[in-house]
Amino acid sequence: MKKKLTITRMRDYSETLVHFVVINNEGQYALWREECEYALPSGWLEVGMRGSKAECREYVNKLWTNPVPLSLRKGMPRQRQCLVNREQ
Repeated sequence: MKKKLTITRMRDYSETLVHFVVINNEGQYALWREECEYALPSGWLEVGMRGSKAECREYVNKLWTNPVPLSLRKGMPRQRQCLVNREQ
């Protein structure tokens, strides 16, 4: 009797793994697989959320309401002020 070969799509496999949420100094979030063989890149820190990929995405979607990097957000009011001054 032949065994039936079951192919699991990578996406399906990824959904069953434990992930955790990381953030960088620009306030940008990402998901990292717990089983990943690589260390977190420099500048990225865990925020304490672990769970399925879907749970981590939901967590990030609630927190990360502005995808603009922090350095650009800090500079925006000053840039707007410069544009206002040029128009006068």
